Amino acid sequence: MRKALVAEVSADRVTEDWRIRTRGQMSKRKNKFLIDEELITSSRDLNFFSGSVAKSISAHWSAGIFASTAHNSYDNRDFSWSSSPALEYSLFPYSEVNKREITATYKIGYLYNDYIEETIYQKSQEHLMRQSFVLT
Repeated sequence: MRKALVAEVSADRVTEDWRIRTRGQMSKRKNKFLIDEELITSSRDLNFFSGSVAKSISAHWSAGIFASTAHNSYDNRDFSWSSSPALEYSLFPYSEVNKREITATYKIGYLYNDYIEETIYQKSQEHLMRQSFVLT
């Protein structure tokens, strides 16, 4: 038996000069399994919010900041947040962003994790640097 409650929200404002994007989700999922006549219950809670602001610096380049916060019981994260400055290259000019968009984004920044249970590495919280390259 599965039960799920999910709420999502997003809001974007995209122009030739600015791209402001936000996303959020709250979900609770519960699964019940009958294994060898024993009832097993699995629960997963996820709450997150992310946002980004990018400013065009030319027809194909932009610079911005990405940030997020989350609680995810599946990932053992009681609370996490991240912040990353970014550079983005758009294959098409930003003046066409509402018609077509292919971008490559490089982000480098900070991630903080506060864990629900101590990890296998005996960590209850961590401060990490991270980077990513995303093609969209």
